[in-house]
Amino acid sequence: MTEKKLLVFHQGALGDLVVAFASIRNLRKRFSIIHGICGSSVGELACRIGIFDRAFSIESAAFSTLFTGPFDSKLIDFLNPYDTSIWFSFSK
Repeated sequence: MTEKKLLVFHQGALGDLVVAFASIRNLRKRFSIIHGICGSSVGELACRIGIFDRAFSIESAAFSTLFTGPFDSKLIDFLNPYDTSIWFSFSK
Protein backbone atom coordinates (compact mmCIF):
# COMPACT_ATOMS: atom_id res chain seq x y z
CA MET A 1 0.00 0.00 0.00
CA THR A 2 1.45 3.37 -0.97
CA GLU A 3 1.35 6.30 1.37
CA LYS A 4 -0.86 9.14 0.24
CA LYS A 5 0.71 12.57 0.66
CA LEU A 6 -1.13 15.84 1.22
CA LEU A 7 0.34 19.32 1.00
CA VAL A 8 -1.43 22.15 2.82
CA PHE A 9 -0.51 25.68 1.81
CA HIS A 10 -1.68 28.31 4.28
CA GLN A 11 -0.90 32.03 4.02
CA GLY A 12 -2.77 33.06 7.15
CA ALA A 13 -1.46 33.96 10.56
CA LEU A 14 -1.54 31.70 13.61
CA GLY A 15 -5.24 32.12 14.41
CA ASP A 16 -6.29 31.49 10.82
CA LEU A 17 -4.37 28.22 10.64
CA VAL A 18 -5.43 27.08 14.11
CA VAL A 19 -9.06 27.34 12.96
CA ALA A 20 -8.19 24.88 10.17
CA PHE A 21 -6.40 22.39 12.47
CA ALA A 22 -9.47 20.23 13.14
CA SER A 23 -10.23 19.90 9.44
CA ILE A 24 -6.62 19.10 8.60
CA ARG A 25 -6.45 16.53 11.42
CA ASN A 26 -9.56 14.82 9.97
CA LEU A 27 -7.73 14.43 6.68
CA ARG A 28 -5.46 11.88 8.42
CA LYS A 29 -8.17 9.35 7.58
CA ARG A 30 -7.22 9.71 3.91
CA PHE A 31 -3.57 10.80 4.00
CA SER A 32 -0.74 9.14 5.90
CA ILE A 33 1.63 12.07 5.30
CA ILE A 34 0.63 15.72 5.68
CA HIS A 35 3.11 18.51 5.02
CA GLY A 36 2.47 22.22 5.31
CA ILE A 37 3.79 25.40 3.76
CA CYS A 38 3.08 28.25 6.16
CA GLY A 39 4.73 30.76 8.45
CA SER A 40 7.72 29.16 10.16
CA SER A 41 6.52 29.59 13.76
CA VAL A 42 3.04 28.35 12.87
CA GLY A 43 4.57 25.36 11.10
CA GLU A 44 6.66 24.47 14.14
CA LEU A 45 3.52 24.48 16.30
CA ALA A 46 1.58 22.37 13.78
CA CYS A 47 4.38 19.79 13.76
CA ARG A 48 4.65 19.68 17.55
CA ILE A 49 0.98 18.87 17.98
CA GLY A 50 0.85 16.40 15.10
CA ILE A 51 -1.11 18.38 12.52
CA PHE A 52 1.79 18.37 10.03
CA ASP A 53 4.48 15.74 9.70
CA ARG A 54 6.76 18.39 8.27
CA ALA A 55 6.46 22.12 7.69
CA PHE A 56 8.17 24.37 5.18
CA SER A 57 8.52 28.10 5.69
CA ILE A 58 6.46 30.20 3.31
CA GLU A 59 9.14 32.88 3.72
CA SER A 60 11.68 30.64 1.95
CA ALA A 61 12.98 31.86 -1.40
CA ALA A 62 12.14 28.41 -2.77
CA PHE A 63 8.44 29.34 -2.75
CA SER A 64 8.74 32.86 -4.17
CA THR A 65 7.56 31.85 -7.65
CA LEU A 66 4.25 30.76 -6.13
CA PHE A 67 3.49 34.48 -5.97
CA THR A 68 5.34 35.79 -9.00
CA GLY A 69 5.20 32.97 -11.58
CA PRO A 70 6.15 31.25 -13.70
CA PHE A 71 6.91 28.33 -11.39
CA ASP A 72 10.57 27.47 -11.03
CA SER A 73 11.39 23.89 -12.13
CA LYS A 74 12.65 23.08 -8.60
CA LEU A 75 9.28 24.12 -7.20
CA ILE A 76 7.49 21.88 -9.67
CA ASP A 77 9.74 18.99 -8.62
CA PHE A 78 8.89 19.75 -4.98
CA LEU A 79 5.13 19.71 -5.64
CA ASN A 80 5.01 16.59 -7.84
CA PRO A 81 5.21 13.88 -5.13
CA TYR A 82 2.01 15.07 -3.46
CA ASP A 83 -1.22 13.28 -4.30
CA THR A 84 -3.35 16.26 -3.29
CA SER A 85 -2.86 19.83 -2.18
CA ILE A 86 -5.12 22.26 -0.37
CA TRP A 87 -4.44 25.98 -0.75
CA PHE A 88 -5.60 28.63 1.71
CA SER A 89 -4.43 31.77 -0.07
CA PHE A 90 -5.21 35.41 -0.56
CA SER A 91 -3.25 35.55 -3.86
CA LYS A 92 -4.97 35.47 -7.22
